[in-house]
Amino acid sequence: MEIMETKQAKYPTPERLKKLPVSQQSGIKSTCGCCGTGQKINITRSKKEMFETNKTTTVTAPEIVCGGCAGSIKKALGNVEGVKDVEVDVATKKVTVNHDETVSRENIVNALDRAGYSVAS
Repeated sequence: MEIMETKQAKYPTPERLKKLPVSQQSGIKSTCGCCGTGQKINITRSKKEMFETNKTTTVTAPEIVCGGCAGSIKKALGNVEGVKDVEVDVATKKVTVNHDETVSRENIVNALDRAGYSVAS
């Protein structure tokens, strides 16, 4: 069972809320910034989510030549635990991986290698 923590504080807009560290964003109520009606937005995160740090790693894979390659790479990296999102730019041969702190560059390189794509150093 995951424990949810809820805190309440007043901040004028979601934009200001986004400037707070993730650890302070849990359960905060904020007024709507788009229409100013004073509607409340409640953000609740689990304790695990509060302390996760998202990272981005970008690598170049010279063997990328088509959308099929991009699909294979997304599938291979999507199976790595801790990977949140994968973007592949076929034209520049760049692979951008959004992940948590448990995923290292080496994990990404190894997954690409298993899928048949080398990483340029």
